[in-house]
Amino acid sequence: MARKDRDDDHDDDRDDDQKRHIAKMPNRKYGFFRDDEVTFLVTHDQDQVSDEQLEEFERAIGPRLQEQGVGIRKLEVISFPRFPAQEYEQCRAFLSKQEARRSQSAFSIIKCDLENQPRDPARLVELVEALNQQLPPEQRDDGGLDERFTLEGTSLNWLTSIAAEGSGTGGPGGKPSPYTGSRKNAPYCFDIRKQLEGARGGSIYGDGSGVDVVILDTAPSAQALVSAYKEWTDHPLISTLLGPRGKLHLYPASYDELLRIRCTSLNEHDYRMTDHGLFIAGIIHSIVPEAEIHLIEVLNQYGVGDLISFTRGLQIARKQILEKRPKCVVNCSWFLEFPREDRHYRLADCVEKREADFVKKIHTFSKTDKITRRMLEYLFNQFFLWGKQAVAAAGNDGRKEDKDRVQARYPAALKWVSGAGALPRDLPQDGSNLKKYLPSVFSNLSESPNSKGVVTQGVLTLGGEEGEGKGVLGLYIGEFPGCCRNDSKWAWWSGTSFAAPILTATIASVLSRPGNNVNTTQEAVRKLYGTGAKIIKDGKGHKQEDALPVKQS
Repeated sequence: MARKDRDDDHDDDRDDDQKRHIAKMPNRKYGFFRDDEVTFLVTHDQDQVSDEQLEEFERAIGPRLQEQGVGIRKLEVISFPRFPAQEYEQCRAFLSKQEARRSQSAFSIIKCDLENQPRDPARLVELVEALNQQLPPEQRDDGGLDERFTLEGTSLNWLTSIAAEGSGTGGPGGKPSPYTGSRKNAPYCFDIRKQLEGARGGSIYGDGSGVDVVILDTAPSAQALVSAYKEWTDHPLISTLLGPRGKLHLYPASYDELLRIRCTSLNEHDYRMTDHGLFIAGIIHSIVPEAEIHLIEVLNQYGVGDLISFTRGLQIARKQILEKRPKCVVNCSWFLEFPREDRHYRLADCVEKREADFVKKIHTFSKTDKITRRMLEYLFNQFFLWGKQAVAAAGNDGRKEDKDRVQARYPAALKWVSGAGALPRDLPQDGSNLKKYLPSVFSNLSESPNSKGVVTQGVLTLGGEEGEGKGVLGLYIGEFPGCCRNDSKWAWWSGTSFAAPILTATIASVLSRPGNNVNTTQEAVRKLYGTGAKIIKDGKGHKQEDALPVKQS
């Protein structure tokens, strides 16, 4: 993939002007993380970090940073309270000793804006490595010390996105393309209700009543949503999802937050994606029309955020929704740029040696870095232990020439997150076993069962392939990138991004049916496996995964 360096301010050979903001990726050679920020994971005995503790932290960490030639411009704290004791007791049996210790602590992510940050981003990686080497050995290896205020480790502020662009890999399964049929009579329905009929004719399907679904993603402006409700009253999803009595609740990012992440976009998918989150909301609403859907904006209009933007979104979700509502599912149709294997970046796409050297540096760092995963475990495990686990897109790094499937990205790869891989619309089969559904070309592995046998493994479901009529049909109110007008307000779109909400909505449907007697997402997934109806358990590990075959018509 060719890269264009149109902005001389981002040439690493220049010594003037320290970079203050990350650039759009086409102007930037190193699209993995924000090169002006690092993050710290701290645990503490109180629910919030006090001003005194933050000042002590700054006095302690400041000299360490100065040894590396950088300074602190600003610190910002995002705190998560101690896990409720009653919920902790209910889930102790699922936890290892380390997980149990961590789940009892309140914790915070501290974002540090740097001054005089190195112009070569590889130096920032070395800085993080040096800070973590200064931790006591027991913290580097375990990270669960019960202290009043403990630094657990330092990480980069990794980018998050709906398309992998660390070095030109992946992307959504394809760009959105127009649907040219009838707006009112579009074939957008999913056959989930039929799929969830039990072996003896009973149904485990519910319409979403009493369930809340949280989506962390992009979001159209409030004005765009109001205009859609006013203008296209004959659209079957707009009329019930949007408007004064609609099921969609919007949580827009703040003006300051949008300014902070305003520049970042993707190389091969450099177009506005504000409808990505709305498309996902429409899928969920199609399957569970009575569920309350909360769309929290954590990605910018180009589909990119960072670790801090989604951490803020998780904090909003916990405080305003998850702590107040008994039955919830969290949908994350994006992933971290953090590379877990060689195909999470492609050296062949690097156009110069300096870039290739940097990519190798990131991969070497990722093989030994434990703090990034630990941060994610602190963030996501709390929802699982509450019975409100997250479903995440596995990633779209696959290519036709790959002989083996690409590993799932974070957070789908986490133990207590359900990953979603993609199936094509026509469900091609290999002919030897009708239960072996072949995934979409681009789809990463969705993930495998954990060692204790708890049902948290990933699932393949409809994600489509690129092209008109081959993807998932969904709600799309904006204009198409470099294409024609959007008259129908529908689009074809493909990717694991759109497999995730199908799995999310299916879990919500099982949660919502009173006769199922399920109260947690774990119980709902177990019900899907146990009725003999729905998730086809293949058990072939790497190449063939469990599948929830879904059709749309």
